[in-house]
Amino acid sequence: FFKKTAVIPMITLSAAVVKIVFSLLLIPYFSLWGAIISTIVSTIFWSSVVYLVANKMYQIPYRFAVLAKIGTLFLIIMVLELKINIVSIPLSLLFKSGLFALFVLLLLKTKFLGGFNYRNMIIALKDRSS
Repeated sequence: FFKKTAVIPMITLSAAVVKIVFSLLLIPYFSLWGAIISTIVSTIFWSSVVYLVANKMYQIPYRFAVLAKIGTLFLIIMVLELKINIVSIPLSLLFKSGLFALFVLLLLKTKFLGGFNYRNMIIALKDRSS
């Protein structure tokens, strides 16, 4: 178990080095945006490497098409929230609550929140450990 998890600190250290390098390169030119970009790049690097390493140890069948749909829906809702400017605080809260409810409904419509069978997961884990 410890041999499998020992790689995580190395990945984290590598992501920290990526963040430092990108920060040193970008912050002098882009200030706050340079820091934002370096954080995004290092986070994507860390997430990608952890996914690749973890997938070699234990494959998880991700539904990338569904994840892409959800990401697209999220971006559309975020653009709506940013573009529609409501001055009244109560109306703004109501609008944002409605967007959140819309997002949850769309998650249910894509069956992202449902359809996960815990029983099959437990059986697969038991079979794998045997």
